[in-house]
Amino acid sequence: MPISANLSLVLRILEEDAPHSVRINFVIEREALRATTYIASEHGEPPDNIVQHIEDRDGWDIFGKAIGHNTSIDELGLFWDEAEDEDDNSISSTEYECLEAFYRGLQLSTSIRRLSVEMNLFPDNGALPPMEVLFGVQFKSRLNHLLLEYSYNEDEFISDNQSIMISSVLQGMSLELLQLMSCRVDPSNELGFRRILSACLKVNNLDMKCDTISQCAMVADLLRNPTSILRELMIDFRDDREEHLQTIIAGLEENKTLKNLRIQMDYTGKNMRSIEELLCHTSSIYSIYNSNHTLEEINPNDLYGLTPLINELLVLNMNPNKEEVIQTKIARYYFVGDFDVSPFANMAVSLLPKVLEMIKCNAADRQSAIFRMLKNIPELCNVTSRSVGQVGVDVRKVSDSDKRQKISS
Repeated sequence: MPISANLSLVLRILEEDAPHSVRINFVIEREALRATTYIASEHGEPPDNIVQHIEDRDGWDIFGKAIGHNTSIDELGLFWDEAEDEDDNSISSTEYECLEAFYRGLQLSTSIRRLSVEMNLFPDNGALPPMEVLFGVQFKSRLNHLLLEYSYNEDEFISDNQSIMISSVLQGMSLELLQLMSCRVDPSNELGFRRILSACLKVNNLDMKCDTISQCAMVADLLRNPTSILRELMIDFRDDREEHLQTIIAGLEENKTLKNLRIQMDYTGKNMRSIEELLCHTSSIYSIYNSNHTLEEINPNDLYGLTPLINELLVLNMNPNKEEVIQTKIARYYFVGDFDVSPFANMAVSLLPKVLEMIKCNAADRQSAIFRMLKNIPELCNVTSRSVGQVGVDVRKVSDSDKRQKISS
């Protein structure tokens, strides 16, 4: 069967105008698979709304390969539209084969880096080809942005079978960005939610929704996982609940990779205190040492909602030398008020003046801190400058000493 005029137009545009992004909307109409192609070009907008009625597998195979072979397409969107003039959107075996041929043609792509997919293209009833048909090994290895969504129904959930498909596709993929924000898992399907998260260990930036405290706990487990490489997390709650945020913060206490957090929350006193303690828990040197020294941004577009202390701690965390970050936090925030002197009692006397030097709080607190140290460790008064030497303070040793004190008490 000869290629239709509209398909020829699409192929010509793909060849000549070097498009940077392509969006394709599929629909079953009049017992045929139709695709409307929108092409964004570097040289202006070529004709859009190009409709293809391709009635055989060969035509769809040619269409898929044309996009797959084009080396200038870096972004592709695949979406499923319901026909407005059709009550029955069921798909025939011929239409199944057409879409399957199109998917296999796309697998040839060496340039597509960003892919947006409407989950209605992958129902769990077998009516359409499964995700594995599209996500071949070569295609998967080149993607770095993947967006899965339900475009038309925010209350539609990922089914259990779809979660199996998604986790299978994600296994082994190294993604810069995975967006699931408009693609939610049924709150009752805890296994499906955990299944997807377990496949996200090689995702750098994760964008998703959490509907329940149980789902938040699973995200917290991902944050605790030492093999996760997650650097950015954008998370939205269906209900604005304080306990959801507290659960995520608990996961961040053991996280060493996340730098940017965008999260739905109320800027209440309790939430702010929890974040302050996450970044610098001042109850002991040991707790400061084990605070979060990695997180650098929290809701960067809403800085005025955070307390000055949180903003100050986030700036400190930007220093790549984490030993310096820890020393600075101890110096600024530990030696305040009625702080515990016991971690320093067993240190070599010659090192203690170095501890005094590192106290960086305000003038009044500094004077009070030095007086407290001299009062509780009188040996300091007998230390000469020559005996101090050039030895620095190892915060890990101080932290370990403090930890032993806490355990013994």
